[in-house]
Amino acid sequence: MSFGQNVAATKIELLKYKRSSQVASMVQKILDDKRKVLLKNIEEMITEANKARGGIWEPLQDVYKSVNDAYLSLGTATVDSVAQSTPAVMEVDTKVKRVVDVTIPTLNVTEKDTKSMPYGFA
Repeated sequence: MSFGQNVAATKIELLKYKRSSQVASMVQKILDDKRKVLLKNIEEMITEANKARGGIWEPLQDVYKSVNDAYLSLGTATVDSVAQSTPAVMEVDTKVKRVVDVTIPTLNVTEKDTKSMPYGFA
Protein backbone atom coordinates (compact mmCIF):
# COMPACT_ATOMS: atom_id res chain seq x y z
CA MET A 1 0.00 0.00 0.00
CA SER A 2 1.45 3.34 -0.96
CA PHE A 3 0.40 6.44 0.90
CA GLY A 4 0.46 9.90 -0.62
CA GLN A 5 -0.32 8.85 -4.17
CA ASN A 6 -3.52 9.15 -6.10
CA VAL A 7 -5.66 6.19 -5.15
CA ALA A 8 -8.89 5.21 -6.76
CA ALA A 9 -11.82 5.83 -4.43
CA THR A 10 -13.09 2.28 -4.36
CA LYS A 11 -14.51 0.20 -1.59
CA ILE A 12 -11.49 -2.15 -1.75
CA GLU A 13 -9.09 0.75 -1.21
CA LEU A 14 -11.23 2.02 1.66
CA LEU A 15 -11.11 -1.41 3.30
CA LYS A 16 -7.32 -1.54 2.84
CA TYR A 17 -6.92 1.84 4.53
CA LYS A 18 -9.28 0.86 7.33
CA ARG A 19 -7.32 -2.36 7.96
CA SER A 20 -4.04 -0.45 7.84
CA SER A 21 -5.39 2.04 10.35
CA GLN A 22 -6.46 -0.78 12.68
CA VAL A 23 -3.02 -2.38 12.51
CA ALA A 24 -1.36 0.98 13.19
CA SER A 25 -3.53 1.54 16.28
CA MET A 26 -2.77 -1.97 17.60
CA VAL A 27 0.95 -1.40 17.12
CA GLN A 28 0.68 1.97 18.85
CA LYS A 29 -1.11 0.35 21.82
CA ILE A 30 1.55 -2.37 22.08
CA LEU A 31 4.35 0.21 21.98
CA ASP A 32 2.57 2.36 24.56
CA ASP A 33 2.22 -0.65 26.89
CA LYS A 34 5.93 -1.44 26.46
CA ARG A 35 6.79 2.19 27.24
CA LYS A 36 4.71 2.06 30.44
CA VAL A 37 6.42 -1.15 31.59
CA LEU A 38 9.86 0.30 30.90
CA LEU A 39 9.06 3.53 32.74
CA LYS A 40 7.77 1.58 35.74
CA ASN A 41 10.96 -0.51 35.84
CA ILE A 42 13.11 2.61 35.53
CA GLU A 43 11.25 4.27 38.40
CA GLU A 44 11.76 1.17 40.57
CA MET A 45 15.46 1.09 39.73
CA ILE A 46 15.84 4.80 40.53
CA THR A 47 14.11 4.33 43.89
CA GLU A 48 16.34 1.36 44.71
CA ALA A 49 19.47 3.26 43.66
CA ASN A 50 18.51 6.27 45.77
CA LYS A 51 18.04 4.03 48.82
CA ALA A 52 21.41 2.38 48.25
CA ARG A 53 23.13 5.71 47.62
CA GLY A 54 21.64 7.23 50.77
CA GLY A 55 23.08 4.57 53.05
CA ILE A 56 26.55 4.44 51.54
CA TRP A 57 28.02 7.91 52.13
CA GLU A 58 28.61 7.68 55.89
CA PRO A 59 30.36 4.26 55.78
CA LEU A 60 32.47 5.44 52.84
CA GLN A 61 33.58 8.52 54.75
CA ASP A 62 34.58 6.30 57.69
CA VAL A 63 36.53 3.99 55.37
CA TYR A 64 38.36 6.86 53.65
CA LYS A 65 39.24 8.38 57.03
CA SER A 66 40.55 5.02 58.28
CA VAL A 67 42.64 4.50 55.14
CA ASN A 68 44.04 8.01 55.44
CA ASP A 69 44.90 7.41 59.12
CA ALA A 70 46.57 4.11 58.19
CA TYR A 71 48.68 5.81 55.52
CA LEU A 72 49.73 8.48 58.01
CA SER A 73 50.56 6.11 60.88
CA LEU A 74 51.92 3.01 59.08
CA GLY A 75 53.30 4.50 55.88
CA THR A 76 52.41 3.91 52.27
CA ALA A 77 54.64 0.85 51.79
CA THR A 78 53.09 -1.05 54.70
CA VAL A 79 49.51 -0.21 53.75
CA ASP A 80 50.16 -1.12 50.10
CA SER A 81 51.68 -4.50 51.05
CA VAL A 82 48.72 -5.26 53.34
CA ALA A 83 46.32 -4.30 50.55
CA GLN A 84 48.11 -6.64 48.11
CA SER A 85 47.97 -9.59 50.53
CA THR A 86 44.37 -9.10 51.66
CA PRO A 87 41.84 -11.43 50.03
CA ALA A 88 38.77 -9.97 48.35
CA VAL A 89 35.71 -9.68 50.59
CA MET A 90 33.10 -9.27 47.89
CA GLU A 91 32.51 -10.40 44.37
CA VAL A 92 30.61 -8.46 41.73
CA ASP A 93 28.96 -10.22 38.79
CA THR A 94 27.36 -8.37 35.92
CA LYS A 95 24.37 -9.79 34.12
CA VAL A 96 22.06 -8.51 31.44
CA LYS A 97 18.34 -8.50 32.14
CA ARG A 98 15.82 -8.11 29.33
CA VAL A 99 12.67 -6.12 29.98
CA VAL A 100 10.32 -5.79 27.02
CA ASP A 101 13.17 -6.44 24.56
CA VAL A 102 15.41 -3.82 26.18
CA THR A 103 18.67 -5.00 27.73
CA ILE A 104 19.40 -3.65 31.20
CA PRO A 105 22.72 -4.38 32.92
CA THR A 106 22.43 -5.56 36.52
CA LEU A 107 25.04 -6.03 39.22
CA ASN A 108 24.99 -8.92 41.66
CA VAL A 109 27.19 -8.34 44.72
CA THR A 110 28.03 -11.28 46.97
CA GLU A 111 29.96 -10.84 50.20
CA LYS A 112 32.43 -13.43 51.36
CA ASP A 113 33.05 -14.43 54.97
CA THR A 114 34.91 -11.50 56.56
CA LYS A 115 34.98 -12.82 60.14
CA SER A 116 38.09 -14.94 59.68
CA MET A 117 40.68 -12.55 58.28
CA PRO A 118 44.12 -14.19 57.91
CA TYR A 119 45.98 -11.20 59.37
CA GLY A 120 45.95 -8.81 62.31
CA PHE A 121 47.37 -5.45 63.29
CA ALA A 122 49.30 -4.82 66.47
